[in-house]
Amino acid sequence: MDCKIICLKKISICCTLVLYSFFMQGQYCQNYGSKCDLIDNSYMKGSTSQGLKIANGQKVSAVSVFYEGNENYISVCGEFDVGLIQFKILNAETKEILYDNADDYYKQNISIQVEITTKIIIQLSAPNAKFSFTEGKCIGLLVAYKIK
Repeated sequence: MDCKIICLKKISICCTLVLYSFFMQGQYCQNYGSKCDLIDNSYMKGSTSQGLKIANGQKVSAVSVFYEGNENYISVCGEFDVGLIQFKILNAETKEILYDNADDYYKQNISIQVEITTKIIIQLSAPNAKFSFTEGKCIGLLVAYKIK
């Protein structure tokens, strides 16, 4: 009986430590978006800017609104072994791909203007990552805008 209680306590402690390590890694990535290049100080960082944890083969997404009349800027960055980051900009309503940096030599930043206010999805992946499937790495997404 006492052995079962001790074993359950050990299992509980191990599970807690594993969950804590995942939580801490996520916290480490939280501000990674601030490491990405900002074109210049005339741009204001948007609320969509963030750090994300990504696993090999995984796609992560963020939703943003690009307003008519603003000049929008997207920059991505990641830890060394993430490799080049692919990002796609999709129309949130139609899922039409508006831009794919894979067609632009994996350019890591872009300035973009829209003709009408548009809700978009920014989809990120690391197709050439150099880390194991189970290991997560940090990538950053910086979304900024300049009101004209």
